[in-house]
Amino acid sequence: PNRPPSMPSSPSAAIIPTADSSTAPATFRRYYENEEERERTRRSFQQSISASVLVSLAHKRYERRRLAAMEIEKVVRSLVLQEDYPRVRDVLLSLSDDYVRSTNEDARKGGAVALAACAIGLKKADEREWDVLECRDLILASVVHACQDHSQRVRYYATESLFNVTKVIPSLAVQHFFILFEILRSLYADVDLDVRSGAELLDKKLKEVIVVAINSGSFSADACIPVFARFVYMRHKATKQLTLTWLREFSEKLIGAPILEFLHLFLGGIFAMVADPNPTIRQLAIEFLQSVLPKLLVNNQDFEDADAQQKIDFDKILQSLVLTMEHPDPFVRKVAMYWMSRIVQAHMSQAFPSSGTKGAEGTDETMGVESIRGESGIDISFSSGGRTPR
Repeated sequence: PNRPPSMPSSPSAAIIPTADSSTAPATFRRYYENEEERERTRRSFQQSISASVLVSLAHKRYERRRLAAMEIEKVVRSLVLQEDYPRVRDVLLSLSDDYVRSTNEDARKGGAVALAACAIGLKKADEREWDVLECRDLILASVVHACQDHSQRVRYYATESLFNVTKVIPSLAVQHFFILFEILRSLYADVDLDVRSGAELLDKKLKEVIVVAINSGSFSADACIPVFARFVYMRHKATKQLTLTWLREFSEKLIGAPILEFLHLFLGGIFAMVADPNPTIRQLAIEFLQSVLPKLLVNNQDFEDADAQQKIDFDKILQSLVLTMEHPDPFVRKVAMYWMSRIVQAHMSQAFPSSGTKGAEGTDETMGVESIRGESGIDISFSSGGRTPR
């Protein structure tokens, strides 16, 4: 029951964008393979940014680095107004090479802050321009690199910068969502508390951006929900916890509840988490099951209804529940049996409306969210006051 089902064969669900969809690798390759190009870029950078600003960007005091980053933002904004994107690219390449990849920790901190400032400077640039897309990709690639730094403080500033980049250029976050989510998984499990706190803020902002993009039609839930289904079955605690929060967010905030079409892919993993040793994961799993069951019962089209707007695979959902009934934890088995009874009851009430069987809306005002009551009269609370699964 804990093995992930096979992923759907539709192209939209199978294609997972990677770093190869970014223009940054090719730009960095040309930069590092040509020594003359590197010298030209460095000269252009030094002509665009004053020497005092460059020195302050690597200063040990945060305030000096912040003021230097603000000066760089002004320079980038001015270059954008002139549509001089080649010089903007030179600034970004030099920041990445001389600061983000510097052996000086303070320089790396300053480089991460300056890249976020550059994103602010690029905010009003026409993103239909190829040069603008290239510059934005360079910013993201360099900040992601900084997020993997061996220094905890550099990772913290890089996380803060990634938050600002996501906030200022949400379309960039949507375009490279899978890259961002991978780095978010790493930051979410970081050993440093400050980095984890920053990752939580980044997580909230990224959720907000992606939900808006999906609801507006500029991003597809079909492309990302099956990817989350893979993470549900991982053993890594932070990954499971992060994935559960994303699935809950999608369940509650996406218009039309598209998550139901993919529920069979990860339902078994969610049920397994109800018996997870970690109390946070247990609670998140229970909350997700609470939120999704009422939506599933409302969308109780006939199993064979080919014209239904949502293609919910109830056959596979029931198969997953049958497998879950073999789980060693009795609480998990009882919750699975309750789900099975509610789904079958909802379909029976639709197929035989005159039989007197209560439908999804007429059975228990709480819709099974507060408690599960079986024929034997056993109450299984979904709250913290109930039996804690082992």
